[in-house]
Amino acid sequence: MKIFRPAVIVVLSILVVLLSCKKEPEPKPVDDEPLIGIECPGIPLVYDADSNAYATVIIGTQCWLRSNLNIGVYVPSTYSGETHTDVASDSVIEKYCFKNDTNYCNAFGGLYDWNEMMLYTNAPGTKGICPVGWHIPTDADWKVLETTLGLSSTMIDSTGYRGFYQGQKLLKNNETNFDALYAGFRFMNGAFSHENYYASFWTSTLRNDSTAWYRGITSGNPQIHRESFGLERGFAVRCVKN
Repeated sequence: MKIFRPAVIVVLSILVVLLSCKKEPEPKPVDDEPLIGIECPGIPLVYDADSNAYATVIIGTQCWLRSNLNIGVYVPSTYSGETHTDVASDSVIEKYCFKNDTNYCNAFGGLYDWNEMMLYTNAPGTKGICPVGWHIPTDADWKVLETTLGLSSTMIDSTGYRGFYQGQKLLKNNETNFDALYAGFRFMNGAFSHENYYASFWTSTLRNDSTAWYRGITSGNPQIHRESFGLERGFAVRCVKN
């Protein structure tokens, strides 16, 4: 029978101890995860120039208003069958209310002509009708939001419906607390459409002289829509903190 020497036994014992103490991979620190769906620190409420109050929400590195803007004086939208706007370039902020009913503005926020929202400038990221310290999100701001929610770099610049569940995550009663609502929109001819079916948001980025980028979410489709539309359309507006 083979006899092990004491020194050999000691070496083998040390090896057994070392192998048993091998470290497991360390879990990813919680601090590396993006903050999503909580109130912006120190900013529980934001007020616009009409004293309307808006809650806030963090999504990644951005602080967003949690509801659509409802600032301005209601003006009726007149159906004409042709492209037109019913708001004026003056010192008064004007908004449309779905179906020309102010109850819709109270529930869903106003619908805004692009130029009115921008206060008749075309500078991306301008304050526009947002509260002080906030701005109309650019197309790039929306891309940051979408990337935080998992939209891939290969899809970020594409048009049409993109991603998988990024749109669904922005709806009310979902993890982001962005609380998007199916507020419908105003066509360029003055008619309203897509109540309880479509959420639409302007960006402050022009695509060309007559259209600007927007984002849309359709009922039953979890993706998020990126396209450009005529400036006379009436879409909802969100603001993002500077």
